[in-house]
Amino acid sequence: MQNLAIKNSYYQQLPYPGATPAVTKKQGRKDWKLTLVPTRDILATLGKRKKKKQILVGFAAETDRVTKNAREKLQTKGLDLIVVNNISKKGIGFGSSHNQVTVFFANGEKKTLPRLTKERLADRLLSLSLKGITRR
Repeated sequence: MQNLAIKNSYYQQLPYPGATPAVTKKQGRKDWKLTLVPTRDILATLGKRKKKKQILVGFAAETDRVTKNAREKLQTKGLDLIVVNNISKKGIGFGSSHNQVTVFFANGEKKTLPRLTKERLADRLLSLSLKGITRR
């Protein structure tokens, strides 16, 4: 996060919400103890620290209420845009060479991209994020 001060853009996938596993094993015992510890919301922290000329892009995988969740994350995390893929759709996303996403902009605009290879999608997303700077 220290490097954000010198960058104009920052991209991060949104982490699994709320908790990180902390595994412990007592010496001499065979059983393990798994506890969950609260995580710091890195993206929201960056959203509070970003400067006017910086752009903050988040990524999220959703299964339902895609639009509502995306707009909420845009606002609560201080994002300029968020790239969301609906992981309930078959043939895209995890385990596939293709993906289909919707990009939500802080100004209320929304753009659904067609199913593309992940490489072509990356090019389109970079282009859209750069345009996002001028849409403020």
